[in-house]
Amino acid sequence: MASDIENFVDNPAVLAAAAEILGAGEYLAQLTIDVQQIAAPTGDELERARWTAARFEAMGLTDISIDPVHNVFARRAGHDAAVPALLVSAHTDTVFPAETDLTVHFDDETHRIYGPGIGDNSAGVASLLSLAETLSKLPEPAGDIWLVANSGEEGLGDLRGIRAAVERLQERIGASIVIEGMGFGRIVHRALGSRRYRIMATAPGGHSWSDFGTASAIHALVLLASEIVQIKVPAKPRTTFNIGRITGGTSINTIAQEASFELDLR
Repeated sequence: MASDIENFVDNPAVLAAAAEILGAGEYLAQLTIDVQQIAAPTGDELERARWTAARFEAMGLTDISIDPVHNVFARRAGHDAAVPALLVSAHTDTVFPAETDLTVHFDDETHRIYGPGIGDNSAGVASLLSLAETLSKLPEPAGDIWLVANSGEEGLGDLRGIRAAVERLQERIGASIVIEGMGFGRIVHRALGSRRYRIMATAPGGHSWSDFGTASAIHALVLLASEIVQIKVPAKPRTTFNIGRITGGTSINTIAQEASFELDLR
């Protein structure tokens, strides 16, 4: 295996491709902006998925498809069916709603580009596309390389895209690499356990003046939340929690009959 890797790294085509990547900063920056300009809030990634699929087609990849959850699949075929495939993915969805102004700004002093979703994860999708283009110029790999632009990574998307991708390809893949646009220079090699909960309360409700003292769903939940935020979590293993959203009630002078909050535990 070591000699195979050394032979691959020393291949003139690989060296030429690496040099091209190192000199392609402006191209990759523009590609990132092209991705970012297509709104893709979680659950509404189809337009960005179609655009990505068209780019894969232009690169000559095979088995290009968009599945029911708007994952985009493409394959760089290998020459040995006995070699487990590699899955390389980047999520297409962002945390920003569809109506967000996607204007980008350039800082000439820091040479940075700012805009909603630029780092998370337009840069990741652009890198996936750049990888696909590079692979088309390299010698045929031993095993298949599946490139997946997956949906539903953020928030309550609950990783549905990559779950569906792994379910589809699990009999073929032997390893997986996920490309994220944030945290350049970092390689994450451990799994992180994550649980999301929606905690709901109901109460009789009423009018804030005439029914004062009647139980309120909101009051009950904020009391519970205040106890949660006092919990001392262990430093090892690192443990975090966050109450990300609180909803409920009907008006400022109505005792809430229903309320809920969403809790993220990691």
